[in-house]
Amino acid sequence: MDTVREMDEHYDGAMTRPTQGVHLVIPRSRLSSQHAVAFDSPRDGRHVFLIPWGDFALIGATDTDYEGSLDNPAAILDDVEYLLEALRHAFPTAQIERDDVVSTFAGLRPLIYAPGAAYALSREHEIVESDSGLISVAGGKLTTHRLMGRQLIDRVQKRLAEKFDVHAASQCRTKEPLEGARIERAPASDVSGEAGKRLVDTYGADAAWVLAYAEENPILGERVAPGLPYLMAEVLYGVQHEMALTLCDVLIRRTHVIYETRGGGLEQARAVAELMASRLGWDDDEIERQVKAYAAQVALTQEWRVLS
Repeated sequence: MDTVREMDEHYDGAMTRPTQGVHLVIPRSRLSSQHAVAFDSPRDGRHVFLIPWGDFALIGATDTDYEGSLDNPAAILDDVEYLLEALRHAFPTAQIERDDVVSTFAGLRPLIYAPGAAYALSREHEIVESDSGLISVAGGKLTTHRLMGRQLIDRVQKRLAEKFDVHAASQCRTKEPLEGARIERAPASDVSGEAGKRLVDTYGADAAWVLAYAEENPILGERVAPGLPYLMAEVLYGVQHEMALTLCDVLIRRTHVIYETRGGGLEQARAVAELMASRLGWDDDEIERQVKAYAAQVALTQEWRVLS
């Protein structure tokens, strides 16, 4: 956000203080808990959480000041050891080791600047407007992102009406259910049991689209990666319905292949890219670029191992 604000002639200094949060991805089979658990780090007393996530558990998060590339945050060895130390303290009989970590992921919190320890910074958000009319939102967290979006859109609508007599055709729709959320019954198909339930849990009523693709073309009914539930039909659905435009969009943000398999699914990346290419018009050079860009992201999830 501050990078954009620096281009404003009325820029008055940095508003955010980025802090990094790291999570570990560990198979749930290595832990005895089937529920979310909160526990304290023996190192500094901060809260750490274990969150069930399909066949895996997320362990996190860290909270440290960040000064690196905003585009490529990554866990370092100290982050991993900090979380493993806390996990071993809470689950001593599990004997969790580094090799139990399938992958890691890191994200940045755009917290509002204030002095003091990173973990003590406020998670509240704030909307600011410069003299030039640039409207920005800082702070907040994922669990409040729809509220932040609504408040920001309301502010923009108000300014457009006041200054330019431009009025929105409708009110902000962030209170409405997301696409596919209205579902009265599961779509009929040959996919049943846990596989069918997962599709409905993920796509709601729009699971019917995924199932239709899989039924029309047997290849689309195959798994994206061995041992994971994702179907190739979900790749097509991501492109056709969810604006997936890159291989990273599909394997990181529409599915979680990158985090849920050792090696990040690199062996399957080209096949997924080729399927996307058939709809997005990629040539061989673009497919290669997409695979290389994805490989770079996979490397980030494992970078801490290289530095250990």
